[in-house]
Amino acid sequence: MKWATVRYFSQNPRFRRIVPFCVLLSLLSCGNSLANEELKNDLLEKLNAIDSFQADFHQRTTARDGTEEEMQEGRVAFLRPEKFLWVVDKPYEEQVSIVGTRMQVYDPDLQQLTHSQVDPNELSFANLLIDSDTKKLDEFEIYRNESRYVLSPENDDSQIALLSIVFKDETLERIELVDLFGTQIEFEFFNIRLNEDVENEVFKLVVPPDTEVIGTGESSHNSES
Repeated sequence: MKWATVRYFSQNPRFRRIVPFCVLLSLLSCGNSLANEELKNDLLEKLNAIDSFQADFHQRTTARDGTEEEMQEGRVAFLRPEKFLWVVDKPYEEQVSIVGTRMQVYDPDLQQLTHSQVDPNELSFANLLIDSDTKKLDEFEIYRNESRYVLSPENDDSQIALLSIVFKDETLERIELVDLFGTQIEFEFFNIRLNEDVENEVFKLVVPPDTEVIGTGESSHNSES
């Protein structure tokens, strides 16, 4: 399985870094005059205004030494409070569906469909976007610079050093992840469709009947989500 995509939905130590951690925090702290509770409520208001989200995305990854990986292209959809779809089309294919605590990953190259459970208490950007549990934000120190909200985990065990959520005209535009190992990941969204009807079928992975199924799940070509 290509864990290059799946890792972004959990506390995997291979999360990537966007900008130098200390520099970004210092810049944001200087421009932040609101208390953390006010910033949390402000961010929640923006997230809660998104009932559904569909978009195409570009994913850019840069290693600490400046080496850039090949850009990924795909599409994303989520329906709050518990449905999430992530599809990579280029340079390889991969599909990830999360419904509640159940995650399914389909790898066409390996012809494998893997079922697993997602920890609802885990600090991942998928959980933050779709989960209505506001307590998750209590685990972050929050900073803001104009339309950018930067979340710094207060939990020392977290592999996420920094998570940035960027809005444009009240619409989610970009997500940036920072890890502890000097690499960077940026997800840029475009062709955005906000708060449109999304059928439940969108979150069901349709796979060939001869697909190998790993974990608990249906073996049929239409994998129930």
